[in-house]
Amino acid sequence: MAALIGVGTVVMMLLGRREDIVTTGITTAVVMVVAAISPQDARQQPLLRLVDTVVGIAVGVGMPKSFISVRPETGGII
Repeated sequence: MAALIGVGTVVMMLLGRREDIVTTGITTAVVMVVAAISPQDARQQPLLRLVDTVVGIAVGVGMPKSFISVRPETGGII
């Protein structure tokens, strides 16, 4: 697991995303621990985490737009 976290760290550094190194390490550790806890589904776990991440990104991007509305009386955005 330490090797995978190290590889993730190096990749994030090479991509210039130093602020995402901790997130990458935590995500890698969670996927590895979940795969170790339930080895019968180990091949499915990375795919499930990918889907989970994509849904989280979609919600994070979509939700702020749903809270923005235009007030007709002022013409401003609230």
